[in-house]
Amino acid sequence: MSIKQLIKTFSLISLISIFSLAAIPSNGSIIIDGGVAYNNTGTVTLTLAADGIPTEMRIGNTSGGGSFEPFNTTKVGWALDTGGGDGTKTVYVTFRNGEGSSGEVSDNIVYDAAAPGLSGTLSNVTWTNVSDPANQDFANATDTGPAGVDHYEIYWGTDSGAIVKNEADSNTSDFDPADLAGVDGTYYLRVRAIDAASNEGSWVTVMSYQFDDNSPTVPGTLSNITWTSASDPADQDFAEASDTGGSGINASGYEIYWGTDSNGTTATKTGSSDYDPADLGVGYNTYYLRARSKDNAGNYSAWQTIMTYQYDAAAPGLAGTLSNVTWTNVSNPSNQNFADASDTGGSGVDHYEIYWGTDSGAIVKNQADSVASAYDPADLAGADGTYYLRVRAIDAASNAGNWVTVMSYQFENEVPGLAGTLSNVTWTNVSNPSNQNFADASDTGGSGVDHYEIYWGTNSGAIVKN
Repeated sequence: MSIKQLIKTFSLISLISIFSLAAIPSNGSIIIDGGVAYNNTGTVTLTLAADGIPTEMRIGNTSGGGSFEPFNTTKVGWALDTGGGDGTKTVYVTFRNGEGSSGEVSDNIVYDAAAPGLSGTLSNVTWTNVSDPANQDFANATDTGPAGVDHYEIYWGTDSGAIVKNEADSNTSDFDPADLAGVDGTYYLRVRAIDAASNEGSWVTVMSYQFDDNSPTVPGTLSNITWTSASDPADQDFAEASDTGGSGINASGYEIYWGTDSNGTTATKTGSSDYDPADLGVGYNTYYLRARSKDNAGNYSAWQTIMTYQYDAAAPGLAGTLSNVTWTNVSNPSNQNFADASDTGGSGVDHYEIYWGTDSGAIVKNQADSVASAYDPADLAGADGTYYLRVRAIDAASNAGNWVTVMSYQFENEVPGLAGTLSNVTWTNVSNPSNQNFADASDTGGSGVDHYEIYWGTNSGAIVKN
């Protein structure tokens, strides 16, 4: 190729290049906010491009609107036309350079500045001992904007006013709490809806769950009644139990047992912390007042024996009798041990009331009570008479047995009087003196003359019978 031809070729290539650089912009494009579907602020970022090296661009919210400005691939902070409220918004752009203008191109985005409404609430659970709250399906939140609810932020915990989620977002209107595993307290399921335009609804407590699986304490005890003959135990008010789990004691939820089983657990009454047993009537037994408390979550305490009532309305039997002592001059009767009285009522003989004196029908004690079945009378010291040891048994329930004469003691230490004298016989030759009837001796001691001792002989001072 000659030099002339080379110059021609180079000139043609240069002209083609210059024409290409100065071509009218074409294939223009605009992308709003990187192509997302929704915007909730009304301000967007535009991404712009065109072939043909544009030098200027005209942007507007209406076709043909706006003024030309230097071309840039990015337009930050473009304000959408939000005067008409939520809805689809269009942004238009035209590119130009010294060779001319491109055709107008546009892009759309949905503007939604309306926050979604509240999620629907559920029934609160007031004090339960069920540790697994189960899945909670709440009503969908409403959204008046075009975007619609996208997901829900979830808080589950003990803060009634929480505004920070602590659970994974949920695309559905439900939440399944983990098992509470013995951690008592009031839990709150709080939710807020987030729409597809990232508008945030308000937090709302969808449901509260009061959980308590701690057993309450046992009811308070009362003083036991040890052996009584009172058939009416009267109203028994015992101390309220306490509850550490949070739900509190159910004031009318006490289960109460009254009966003769020391381990009884069959409730004869459900109600408040008192019990008024019916009159026990005639009989005897040990009765047990037992109760267990209940809290408002349905937890029960262990059964507790509140009070025992030992009841015995049966009088004890008679003390055993001894051999009577008939007329003696021994002034000290010695200790008298009589047989124990029996007691069928269960309380057992507690002590004996004692009468010692000359009244054979006495029914009032005149000696100190004796725990043992024995009595040691004092020396009678010359006080002749018939004495009676009378006894009645008293059991531990204060039932009194009947009086019984255990022993009688006839005492006399008075010497009887002299026998009557007869006329002396002075010297006679009659060898048989015949029968001698002398007058009876007198006796002031009470026992009476029993017999006579006789001496017959030549000793005028004899004192020994022969």
